[in-house]
Amino acid sequence: MTPRDILASSVPERHRMTATVALGVASNGSAVALLATSMWLIVSAAAHPPILWLSFAIVGVRAFALGRAFFRYIERLVGHDAVFRRLPALRVRLFERLAERAPFGISGVQRGDALSRFVRDIDDLQFYPLRVLASCWSSGIVTLVTVLALIMFAPIAGLGMAVILTAGTSLALFSVRSRSARSARDIAPARGALTDTVYDTVSNWDVLRAFGADGTARSQVAIAGEALSRIERGVARRSGFASAILLVSVGLSSAWGMLAIATEVAGGSLTVPMAAVIVLIPIALGDLLGVFPIALSARANAQAAANRIASVVPEDCPSEIPDERLSRESESGLPIGVHSRIVLDRVSVRYPGAIELALSDISFSIEPGELVWISGESGSGKSSLAHALVRFLTVQGRATLGGIELGELGAANVRSLVVLCEQQPWLFHTTIRGNLSFARPGVSDDDFVRVLERVGLADWVSARGGLDAEVGERGELVSGGQAQRIALARSLLIDAPILICDEPTANVHPELADQIFRDIAALSLERTVIIMSHETLPSDINARRLRIEGGRLR
Repeated sequence: MTPRDILASSVPERHRMTATVALGVASNGSAVALLATSMWLIVSAAAHPPILWLSFAIVGVRAFALGRAFFRYIERLVGHDAVFRRLPALRVRLFERLAERAPFGISGVQRGDALSRFVRDIDDLQFYPLRVLASCWSSGIVTLVTVLALIMFAPIAGLGMAVILTAGTSLALFSVRSRSARSARDIAPARGALTDTVYDTVSNWDVLRAFGADGTARSQVAIAGEALSRIERGVARRSGFASAILLVSVGLSSAWGMLAIATEVAGGSLTVPMAAVIVLIPIALGDLLGVFPIALSARANAQAAANRIASVVPEDCPSEIPDERLSRESESGLPIGVHSRIVLDRVSVRYPGAIELALSDISFSIEPGELVWISGESGSGKSSLAHALVRFLTVQGRATLGGIELGELGAANVRSLVVLCEQQPWLFHTTIRGNLSFARPGVSDDDFVRVLERVGLADWVSARGGLDAEVGERGELVSGGQAQRIALARSLLIDAPILICDEPTANVHPELADQIFRDIAALSLERTVIIMSHETLPSDINARRLRIEGGRLR
């Protein structure tokens, strides 16, 4: 998505925006009418006329006072409701685009900064329809109508006030515009840097304290916070300067109005109450015109936020990452077991931004139900092959699954047939049940227990208190071997015909490694199993053995 698309996505439907602007016009109009009516009433009452002469103005003051508050409340309610209905959909849409490119199509963004972009930056987009579009339209309409009314009652005074207020507003806009874009570009990265620093500090606090580096971490957070505060103070100073310019222009326009209508008041062609209204109307217009510098700054912030969001999910997908928008997804799904034969013919793989190939001219085939052990040193290309088989990376060459090209199947179908149990499995900060259930929603606890028995964790889970036992943040409450087995159980719940285990004993004690290998090998009785490891496979496991060295099959 482009920044323009992101900004457009934050704008509510036309009927909702029209309702918001209409309510804003009603509220701002009530505010101007309240000042005019109350001033006419005060000045007229000074002459002690019959009370009936003032009754209409008294009722008007009450009505406009209530209307200003009522319409403002409804306008905020309707406007924010409309915008908040758009932002979740935009956040989901962007996350889906992000998920299509994960894990290798996202680079150059730290976790904390990415979190800031998808939370704070998307929240900042709400100000574009609210503070820019709705506020400018409603304030502009009321200001234009009020100025035309002034010109109609007092042409010279009205024209002079319009010129002075226009000049003051233009100068205020210029003072904000000169640095608003730069500040908007600076403030969002500074906020992201602060979030990233805080995230890293909190996530690694135990390690920092153990090595006595907690003081340095606090200093880094303070430095990042001060950098953000310095930029925000600069924005506040420029906003205050713009407000001062508007106040001066309001005072000058009122002074001009007094001079311009003095002759008409003295000649009796203009009543004193109307003269007071004309002189003080710029005060109400000053509040309306003050919206425009704020809108200019809000637009710059929203544009910067849209640019930062778009940089995470750019429109053009790297050629090394499969573009799922171009793939053909099957509507009816694929029969499990029929399409499980894998054929690779002169396959090469490259990571985004890399110069050298991670895999080069790999050719082999794997039959359904076969147990294959692919060995190789760390960095030889085993994980690259696994990532290519589940369509995390684009395959150069011919790669088929059941005779169908991987690119034609689409990621959803490929990953329903091929499941990857990664070298460093991610465990969510929740219960064992929570870490298993998302792999296959709707599964009963008995099914969870059965799959845990298959990976040798049933007794351990029971001793921990059952499926509601917590695994801790990033699985800190379980050992490396237990984490691998939980990830393996999660993979088995998907019930795919092909299982790929990438370095399943990387975080396991050597005494348990052979048992994990045997447990995984036993799964080949019901599905195709591919084990990728630089460890030595136990001699009693009968598997077809392949070796990758330097990205090539040996």
